Amino acid sequence: MIKYRKISFKRDDFRLDIGGLVVEHNQKVAILGENGCGKSTFINLSCGLLGNQRIEFNGKRLKDMDTQDRARTFALFAQNPEVTFPFTVFEIVRMGRFAVNGGAHTQADNDKTFEMLTLFDILKYSKRKFTELSGGEKRRVMLARAFNQDTPFLFLDEPVSMLDIRHSLEIMNIIDDSDKTIVASMHDINLAARHFDRLIMMKEGQIVYDTLSRELTPQMIEEVYNVKVSSSIHNFGFII
Repeated sequence: MIKYRKISFKRDDFRLDIGGLVVEHNQKVAILGENGCGKSTFINLSCGLLGNQRIEFNGKRLKDMDTQDRARTFALFAQNPEVTFPFTVFEIVRMGRFAVNGGAHTQADNDKTFEMLTLFDILKYSKRKFTELSGGEKRRVMLARAFNQDTPFLFLDEPVSMLDIRHSLEIMNIIDDSDKTIVASMHDINLAARHFDRLIMMKEGQIVYDTLSRELTPQMIEEVYNVKVSSSIHNFGFII
């Protein structure tokens, strides 16, 4: 369980304020909203990258957790993942195991890494340099690394951005099948509503709606995104 007490963050003319919030064990939560509404800020605050806010993971306060505790508790897939040095794809994904054993890689770590390479459809790139990959390929590599960290909590900042349709659906199926507690910022409302249990909708640094996916309505989307919405049974259509 992730428990958020009242948290607040201000940068220039932007301010994010969140009241009490609880994410239950194994819950899949999508953060939705327009660009600049605070989705990435919320995720970075959750990981302690923007100060130690009043957040608890399974009863343990974030501010009391050292680096190793954090690395064994949650993994982060950043919005713009990048690696400067020319590590191979295998090396990058295996880095997720560092928190488990401090870099003393075992055969079990290698086996787990190959499992992630296969799951994320990047096994064929295992010997390629990360710097040689396309943007979408890099994102799949970094997602594989985050899952390879094998933590109970995952924070994913736009996990399917830049991915083609097939790989986007494959990533969503991986999220569906995972037993981890996952909080992810999303731009695709239809994918979010189809694959996440709960939707937190933000606007101008505030939570406007916190709803179960099956209870999402066109009126909610219109209010948050300032668009006209038509809906069918499975999809929402948008008109500017």
